[in-house]
Amino acid sequence: MAIFILGYDLVNENGSSADYQELWDELERLNAHRTQDSLWLVNLDNSPKEVVDHLKSFVDKDDRLWVSVVHRNENWYSNAKGGTNKWLENNPPS
Repeated sequence: MAIFILGYDLVNENGSSADYQELWDELERLNAHRTQDSLWLVNLDNSPKEVVDHLKSFVDKDDRLWVSVVHRNENWYSNAKGGTNKWLENNPPS
C-alpha cells in the first residue's frame, strides 16, 4: 500500500460545492483524510496514474487532479485540518 496526496481544482464549480460532493463521497468511501480544502491523503494499493484514472470519473473533463506518493520523512505540513496527525499515525508512509 502507498500513501498518496491528492490535490484537485474543480473548474466549473459556479460558487457551489455541489460539484464536489460526488468526489468527496468517493474519497470518504476510500477512507481518505482531508488535510486542506482541496488536498487529501489516501492509502491505496495502486499507482498514482491508477488513482487519477479512477477519480476522473467523479469530476468534469476540465477539472484538475494531482496525485503523488508520500514518503516517510520527506513531507512536512503546518496547520492541517484536525485528525491529520492521527490519520498519518494509523497510515504511516513507507
